[in-house]
Amino acid sequence: MYSVTTFVLLFMVATAVAIVIRRFHIPYTVALVLAGLLLNFFHAIKAPHLNKALLFTVFLPGLVFEAAFHIDFQQFWRNRLTIISLAIPGVVAAIAFTTFLLMPIAGILTYGSSFTWQYALVFGALITTTDPIAVVATLKN
Repeated sequence: MYSVTTFVLLFMVATAVAIVIRRFHIPYTVALVLAGLLLNFFHAIKAPHLNKALLFTVFLPGLVFEAAFHIDFQQFWRNRLTIISLAIPGVVAAIAFTTFLLMPIAGILTYGSSFTWQYALVFGALITTTDPIAVVATLKN
């Protein structure tokens, strides 16, 4: 696995990016992607291998905490019916769209018969529900 120093170094890079982008007025998420591409191009930091344990113990708690910490509960409660009536059909439609879009792409990429619609449905459900995190972060900026 990776040492604590690797994660500290990645945290320092993310902090440095946050400080630098204040002068350039670009979204933080875009700057992080560019910094990651530069670090990868120069082989400066070996990226950690993403696995279930890393995602559930390092990344997911921070994302959930940040989203919960910055929510205005009174405003959310006042708009709960609108949120529910738009969010549920929207997520279901996005899952279906991703599933139906992925099936032909998987066939072209020669996954053939081993990639079934159930796999595409699971992929669509995972991608659709995590994408709003990136959208909200971009829209905040």
